[in-house]
Amino acid sequence: MLTQERQEVISSATLAQYMSRFDKKHGPLVKTEIAETPTVYGNRVSIFPRYVEESRLMTGTQGTAGAGLLHLQPEDGEWKVGRISIVP
Repeated sequence: MLTQERQEVISSATLAQYMSRFDKKHGPLVKTEIAETPTVYGNRVSIFPRYVEESRLMTGTQGTAGAGLLHLQPEDGEWKVGRISIVP
């Protein structure tokens, strides 16, 4: 799901390390949904350069939600993740 550039910079071990912080507070991630009222960053669309940023609620098995921001950009005909910010 990551862009080629992000794959060269961020390893799966690093992503796992960050997600473990979320897991400790909320339990393993079971659901994400676009925040109807953006709680952290906001939702936006850029025309040039082309990207979408989505503020998302991230719910774990313990039932409480953290927040995150996905920065999506097109690559090879698909939308890929260029940045992820997680607020546990």
